[in-house]
Amino acid sequence: MNAVNIQLFDLLNLSANASPWLVKLAILTSTVLPGFLLSSVISAIAIGRPRWRITAIQATLAMALSLPIARLLASVIDASRPFVLGLGHQWMAHASTPGFPSTHATVAAAFAAAVWWGNPKSSQRWLGPFAALAIGWSRVATGVHFPVDILAGFALGGTVGWSIVQGCSYMVRRVDNRRSAAFQQSNL
Repeated sequence: MNAVNIQLFDLLNLSANASPWLVKLAILTSTVLPGFLLSSVISAIAIGRPRWRITAIQATLAMALSLPIARLLASVIDASRPFVLGLGHQWMAHASTPGFPSTHATVAAAFAAAVWWGNPKSSQRWLGPFAALAIGWSRVATGVHFPVDILAGFALGGTVGWSIVQGCSYMVRRVDNRRSAAFQQSNL
């Protein structure tokens, strides 16, 4: 185990002397915020403006694709969580499943990347990365992940989210080009 990773974990993990409100905030962030992200994309798809619907669909695709990839990697890598190794303080119950990469961080980063790159002109796009960072912090603060688990999840989810947005943009451009070419040909 990397010494820097353990030092960062010791710094970010809430100790037994941590303020009760900070512990509650970390637990709520870890358990409620991911569901809120999912609810927000479903709401945007159902009732959002057209541009936000597209972004929400991209975010949903990114989240749906990143989760099984993270789970597959975690099962192959089989890295222990901090509480399994007897490190830090565990503030919420969690199974001793492999922790690298963090699936919470992966899915949150996929959401953040899709929102960030999918709607570049929006002043609200910073909410995605903020939510992902909050979820990442909460997973370490509650003692269920090491910082490297979170960083790997951010890298994986960010890559998947960016790839989905780029892939969708490419497909739209390709369809537009075909329509334009067909229109020009029909006017000859």
